Amino acid sequence: MFHVGTPAIDRVNWYSDNYTYVDKNVPSNGSGKLTSIEIYANEEMSGVKVAVFYVVSGNFLTARDSVIIGIVPVGHNQFDVDLDVNSGDHIGIFWSGGKLERDNTGASGTWYRSGDQTSCVNLVFSHVADRAISLYGTGELPPPPPSDSARTGIYSFKTLK
Repeated sequence: MFHVGTPAIDRVNWYSDNYTYVDKNVPSNGSGKLTSIEIYANEEMSGVKVAVFYVVSGNFLTARDSVIIGIVPVGHNQFDVDLDVNSGDHIGIFWSGGKLERDNTGASGTWYRSGDQTSCVNLVFSHVADRAISLYGTGELPPPPPSDSARTGIYSFKTLK
């Protein structure tokens, strides 16, 4: 099991809609499939899309994969997803209506850019320090590759006379 993002909890403030926000605090600690995301909405959110981003360099980000969630009711919510993620990737979100919970202090910050950037390629984002958003994901690591003996088989041969 691996995770990405900060816990989806009730926080002291909120972000408004029509921006893409990417959590800088906790990058993915594994590669594989993100299978579950959690969002804490301060106000019902609509037009929600969640994406996985990687840093090209500095504040330039590219979206690796994304999924449409749609409506997120007020409070804590969990959704099943199927998103490709690599170790070091970050989780982000866009929505067209409503509010997402956030903290203003004590974190590494968020990247943000106006509009839906959930399919962007090498796009520069602004950064604000100290912020954390209530967006969290977990996933399953892929199974390990088969060992050499499983791949090639172990055979014994007998010489026939």
